[in-house]
Amino acid sequence: MLRFRQLAIALILAIVFPVASTHADESVAKPATQSAPTRPEKVRSKDLRESAAWDLRLLVPTFGFAGISPYGVFDYGVRLGIYDSPNFQWGLSFRQGSPHFFGEVMKPRSSSKGFTSNVAADGQLFLGNSFFGRGGVELRQYRTTVRERFFVSEKDGKGKYQTSERRGVSSFRDIGLTFGIGNDWIDGPHAFFSVDWISVYLPLIGLGGHHSADEPKYENRAHDDDLSIRKSIVWYLPRINIGYTF
Repeated sequence: MLRFRQLAIALILAIVFPVASTHADESVAKPATQSAPTRPEKVRSKDLRESAAWDLRLLVPTFGFAGISPYGVFDYGVRLGIYDSPNFQWGLSFRQGSPHFFGEVMKPRSSSKGFTSNVAADGQLFLGNSFFGRGGVELRQYRTTVRERFFVSEKDGKGKYQTSERRGVSSFRDIGLTFGIGNDWIDGPHAFFSVDWISVYLPLIGLGGHHSADEPKYENRAHDDDLSIRKSIVWYLPRINIGYTF
């Protein structure tokens, strides 16, 4: 009987201890098989440019100063860019806007309005992840009109004094060089946000112009306005661009 009990205890111990040791090994080995969670690596703009063929961006309206004068240009536009490589892009842009003449004292019932349009072909070189330098050639067209209204002595059929208008028109075209630096930040697979920190237009070659007026003084005034823009280097404040890559 004693021998039977000893065999029974030995059998129970032989069953219990291997199972316990197996569970202990699993509990020890289990943490080793689990890897600690890792943060996803942030995708760089340079990496996203590798899969992009071209992009289209909206040039948000901004102001450009003509030298250090109170004259300037407020414009906006679009730009199409084609990637030659992740680090270089060819671009074609179109902008339009209007000149502004700060500090000009206008006579009552007088006005000075203008229109500008610019077409540029450029190359954009990325120096690192997002920073770039840009340079190219730009064609600019400018037109300004000076108007002045005044009363005449004759009255109309309703007994009111009639008004008359005199105006002067001046326009020109030129070609110059354009330079700029900025950053492109691509957020996600396609959309991106860009800032041109500073861009400059340097006029080089005049392509002719036209001046006409009802009276010489208006022609001279319009001509003086466009000379302030024509002979000055135009530099732009930081311009925000919003775009999409394809």
